[in-house]
Amino acid sequence: MLGNAMKNVLLGNVQLLDYCNKQGIDISELSKCNIERMGSKYYFVLPKPGIRPTMDNDRASQPDVVLTMDAHTDRFKFEQTVWTEKVALPG
Repeated sequence: MLGNAMKNVLLGNVQLLDYCNKQGIDISELSKCNIERMGSKYYFVLPKPGIRPTMDNDRASQPDVVLTMDAHTDRFKFEQTVWTEKVALPG
């Protein structure tokens, strides 16, 4: 999981902000996500409210991946998931 300083830098990225504005993603909701990094890919994961994650294979307690960002090139590639609507702007 990225630390708070790196998370703030990433959430202030112009390409991410532009993508969120165009896709109707609420950046304040996205900022509630933890950000995991695997290689060149970043995963924005939203914890489930009131449910503590467990170390076993309990799918109900696992956070939802709401957005992925691939930083393999100089231009980020974003992919939404079935849970992206959880961070969408109202309306």
